[in-house]
Amino acid sequence: MSRVGVILLVCAALSTGGCDDSPLIGRGAGVNGATFGSEGAPEFVDVTFEYLHPIFLRHKIAQGPKAALWAQRYHRRWVKWTGRIRSFTVNGVTLRQLPATSTFDVSLFINNSEQAATRARFKVGDVVTYVGRLDSYDDIWRTLYLINGSILNAPPDQQDAPF
Repeated sequence: MSRVGVILLVCAALSTGGCDDSPLIGRGAGVNGATFGSEGAPEFVDVTFEYLHPIFLRHKIAQGPKAALWAQRYHRRWVKWTGRIRSFTVNGVTLRQLPATSTFDVSLFINNSEQAATRARFKVGDVVTYVGRLDSYDDIWRTLYLINGSILNAPPDQQDAPF
């Protein structure tokens, strides 16, 4: 078979089937299922803040094994949690997850396009459900940092939550 024939055969094979041209609307982690940039669907981990807190934010595990566990199971994966807004920052919000915390446990970086609406809709003290991508942890300040965040709603039945 000639070189041109092989190229035509490859082009024909690539142009038939195997491609899903359907839009990604409704499959992302953002508000109304929005995705971020050219990324695929988010990979959520079913883990609570209360589970991660003693592992990453307390000095119970050596730094090497802790970093390896973070990289293998949690880094850049998505979580959906409910917490209380403690403050608004330049990049998003801080949230309290634990009743005993006097400041905040999570720093959520909110997407630029959603920051103004978030500030207008919510106030300090609101209990909210949010999503974000686990980015890093700080076991000195005992804070988890999440990026690509979105506040989904304020569950009315949880405004009296202990956190």
